[in-house]
Amino acid sequence: MAVFGKEIHFRKQWRSYQRRVLSDLTKHLEDGHLHIVAAPGSGKTVLGLEVVRVLGKPAVIFSPTLTIRDQWAERFRMLFCPEGYDAMISTHMDEPALLAHRCVRQPQEYLEEILNDPAFFSSIVIFLWQTRRRACKKLMRVLGVSKKRIPNLDYKWMELLLTGCLYTHEKTFEGPCLQRRIVDQLKRCGAIEKRSVQLRSNAALQKLLTSSISKLDSIREIVSLESASLKDSLRMVILTDYIRRADLPKSAGDNEPVRRMGVAGIFETLRRSLPALKLGVLGRLAELIFTPYLLRWASAKKVPSIC
Repeated sequence: MAVFGKEIHFRKQWRSYQRRVLSDLTKHLEDGHLHIVAAPGSGKTVLGLEVVRVLGKPAVIFSPTLTIRDQWAERFRMLFCPEGYDAMISTHMDEPALLAHRCVRQPQEYLEEILNDPAFFSSIVIFLWQTRRRACKKLMRVLGVSKKRIPNLDYKWMELLLTGCLYTHEKTFEGPCLQRRIVDQLKRCGAIEKRSVQLRSNAALQKLLTSSISKLDSIREIVSLESASLKDSLRMVILTDYIRRADLPKSAGDNEPVRRMGVAGIFETLRRSLPALKLGVLGRLAELIFTPYLLRWASAKKVPSIC
């Protein structure tokens, strides 16, 4: 179980009643109890944290609300920890320990691991700076990063951070239960793919977006607006992945409902909703191109077309 080092101490001035309690702490604890009654805002939280620090033993803190629970953790970070010290008080009973990333606290002892994956450890620096305004000076020196060069925390950096914490460097962290909960939450929302966290996109989402028939409405609206604005000057190219030959009309009066994206679906949607529009199709590599001039060019070159 981790214990507090010399670098952990109260960094403000004690109030008079707090000094009296602390000076007689040994006497107060003779019976194994310490009961303090004081007004709200008088400093009971920091006094309790100091007692824990002096005792040098693990402590379980019970609080009536989540707000007060978080207040204990925040007071510890802000008033007892030095700048650049990455430490958290666990808020879960199945993880009753001080959680700390060893590579952040003692980067000189993990130089090979850090230099083998500088992007991940850079994401730690960025996360701690953006969320707590704490600069990990020792780790930053190893990475050659200054405060002025710390980029904003975005989805790309969060993907690197979470992938490293949960998979690539999972054994470096002292919080397996917390890690499992985070993994479960990310899996439920489809943000994990092949042991990699994907917050911006993933294969399933990309496939859904590519094949979503609702995109046809957007295409029709854009073409309609551009056609009304540019008229015969309109030059538009629409690219799609699949031809979907089975969806092509079988005859001039074939108006089967469009059920999926593709060359056939886009062409039929535009042909039916915008009959005055001049359309052409190039099937090579499943590229669908709509322009008045191309239609005439395709006809002259005897390129297969739908019209």
